[in-house]
Amino acid sequence: ANGGELGASPEVWLSAKGAGAQAHVDGHCESTISIQLAGTKRWRLSAVPPSQLTPLRPRNQYEDGAAYRRRGGWRPTWVGDLAPGEAILFPPGTVHETTTTSHECAASITFQFATPPPVLHWDARFPALRRLWDVHECWAQFDLPYASLLAPPASSAALPVRELFFLSLQLGGLLPVRARR
Repeated sequence: ANGGELGASPEVWLSAKGAGAQAHVDGHCESTISIQLAGTKRWRLSAVPPSQLTPLRPRNQYEDGAAYRRRGGWRPTWVGDLAPGEAILFPPGTVHETTTTSHECAASITFQFATPPPVLHWDARFPALRRLWDVHECWAQFDLPYASLLAPPASSAALPVRELFFLSLQLGGLLPVRARR
């Protein structure tokens, strides 16, 4: 199911000791897997705390290095080193940082894949992700898991569910939820 995406989205990363990527959130909507091919790379990850996001959704809240400048700084909730042959998998909207810790050049390959969709992640992280501009391309996908669960408010019964959903996002609230199946 992911053959086309895996063939179209590979990124090869080469880095010397101490080099890597500053903490950031990728803008894509797919989960990411990174496979360490050579050297050792330290990964630091965390979810975006809803308390750090404003209702107005300013752009690029978590571009490269912005996490360090946020009030209170950035505190990863998971830290781990990947050795050759090991891999890390994380869902979209995850703050992540890498640093090469080995003396030799580190090499890794990263892929994004959409199947299975990260529906449980969207559900668990919805309060933060709905206000995180960095994943704005994913907002249109949020209606897929929620459209069948949402009952329109009486005052806006004439609007399609998709419009109600985005109206709700813009107002900072959730639509009433029907019982989950």
